[in-house]
Amino acid sequence: MKWILGSVSVFILGNIVSMLFFSYSNGRNLSAIFSNSWGQIVSYLILLAIIYMLYLVFKYGYELQHDSDTVI
Repeated sequence: MKWILGSVSVFILGNIVSMLFFSYSNGRNLSAIFSNSWGQIVSYLILLAIIYMLYLVFKYGYELQHDSDTVI
């Protein structure tokens, strides 16, 4: 899950930075170049939050399993 979280984070941040760089290099508004740019950025951030929450759940489950294995 850590690798998935890292790779998705790099992809999302790279995509957001490229969209912003492209809009500033052309001197136009971001929404004029990309049709759903702000909605797309928000959906990327929601996806990142969901993957992060899954990572935390699996990490906590792994720690509980490890604790259970050491007690027995």
